Amino acid sequence: MDRTTIAIALISACSALFGASIGLIGQVINNYHIRQLEVENVKREKYSDLIKQMQLVFNNPSEATFSQFQSAVNIVDLFASDQVASLLNKYYKNVIVGHNPSQGDVDADHKKYQSDIINAMRKDLGIGRNTIDDLGLLASKWVDTTEVRRAK
Repeated sequence: MDRTTIAIALISACSALFGASIGLIGQVINNYHIRQLEVENVKREKYSDLIKQMQLVFNNPSEATFSQFQSAVNIVDLFASDQVASLLNKYYKNVIVGHNPSQGDVDADHKKYQSDIINAMRKDLGIGRNTIDDLGLLASKWVDTTEVRRAK
């Protein structure tokens, strides 16, 4: 065999390998994007469930609603961005279970954390470009006035 034949054979083999790898790379990229969409859908579902649980425990504080809220927090921690998980756990530790009345206005703390958490969720889902001040849970008109004051 002469060198020209070997060179042609090598070029042909490299071309075939390159052509096959393009299809493989395309498939890997496609699978990655599908997986990202699946994770985003799970985040949307879990974030929505968390907001519902926060609202339930806020409107009807009880051992049952608090337990559901705790479960929702734990599940969201699995899927949330670092920022959402960090804010959520700070909210839980500092405001929900660890608030000391001498530290200041618990209502303002609730509202601040809720606003920060919701904005972080929106950012994580790519929904909002700008932070919206004063986002938080809305109190129901059927809730006792004490609970409405807590929601402000």
